[in-house]
Amino acid sequence: MKKSIFLLLCLITTQIALSQLPNPGRDDGNRPVIPTQAKREIVRPTKIISTPKCNCNNSTTDGGWDGIGFYVGEQPLQKYSCGYQFTVKTYEKIKFVSGGYNCVSTASDLSCKSVIKGIFYKDTSVVRTINPFNFLSEVLEFATPGNYRLELTATCKGKKCTKCVYYFTVL
Repeated sequence: MKKSIFLLLCLITTQIALSQLPNPGRDDGNRPVIPTQAKREIVRPTKIISTPKCNCNNSTTDGGWDGIGFYVGEQPLQKYSCGYQFTVKTYEKIKFVSGGYNCVSTASDLSCKSVIKGIFYKDTSVVRTINPFNFLSEVLEFATPGNYRLELTATCKGKKCTKCVYYFTVL
């Protein structure tokens, strides 16, 4: 219905415009001749295409970090929240087996995936940089006693997100 009203308005507007043209041609000197094949241009609305956005996940419960699971030495597999503090011995290894960071997309953007970088410190010195950090196979080892920390940083299409940090006191 809206389309037919629109077309009728276009036709009336065209007829009025043509009648205002200088000397459009007259059949009896009083009435304008309106061409039956007048060009009508129909303007169609343009579809607005929005670019999908890939953002950090600002969830209050986990900050976007998802089920980071690992073995501590010979202990059973567990999932640990960011900020967890461990006490381990030098011979114990930390073996990661699951986890990740969930970016948030405003549309179905399959390329909206996180890239994780890990920096492993002893006190304030960098022991190792792990880029990209692979949750399915990463292993941390402690050479000497001391205070260690692992900082994981996620990026979502270049945007740095909240860090996830684990602390290790090694005896």
